[in-house]
Amino acid sequence: MRVLLIALLLLATGLASCSFPDKEPPAGGLRPIDGEETIFVVPFMTVMVPRQVRETLFDRFVDRLNEIGEEKAVEFLILKRGFEEVADTVRRDHYLITGEIFSYVEDGGCCSTDIRIKSRLNIYEPGSEVPSLQFDYPKEVFFQHDYSSLVQQRDLLAKDVADNLAAQLYSAMTAK
Repeated sequence: MRVLLIALLLLATGLASCSFPDKEPPAGGLRPIDGEETIFVVPFMTVMVPRQVRETLFDRFVDRLNEIGEEKAVEFLILKRGFEEVADTVRRDHYLITGEIFSYVEDGGCCSTDIRIKSRLNIYEPGSEVPSLQFDYPKEVFFQHDYSSLVQQRDLLAKDVADNLAAQLYSAMTAK
C-alpha cells in the first residue's frame, strides 16, 4: 500500500512539472490596429441560448464593429464558419475575432425572472493560434413581470453584452 501511495505521489509530481501549452492570452496584449487592416469575425458559439438573444447579440455586435471600422478605417468581414474551419491563410495573414456565450440561464417564477449570461471575446493576431486578448463579460438581469417582459429583457441584455464587448474591442484597438 505504501509503495502504491509513493508511486502515485511521484506520478502526480511528474505530471505537475510537465509543461503544457499555454492557452491563456499572453500578458503583452494587442498591438494597436491602424487602418488598412482586414479583421475577420467568426460567428459566436452558443449552446442552448434563445434565438432572440443569439441573433440580437451578434447583429448588434456587427453593427458596432461597422461603426468602429468607419472610424478606424478598418474592414470587418463576417465569416460563415467556425474558428477551426477558417483557412490557414486567413489565420496566418489577418486578425481574427471569435466569441462565445458559454453560460446562459433563465430562472423564472410566477412574478419575476433572473437571467444570467457569460460571454467571451477572443482576438487573435495574424499567425497566432492563441488569442492575444480575451474579454469576459458576465451580466445578470432581474426583473418583475409587472414591469417588464421576458422578450424585452432578453433584447436589452443582448444589446448590453454586444455593446460592452464592442467597447472593449475598441479600447484594445486604440490602446497605445
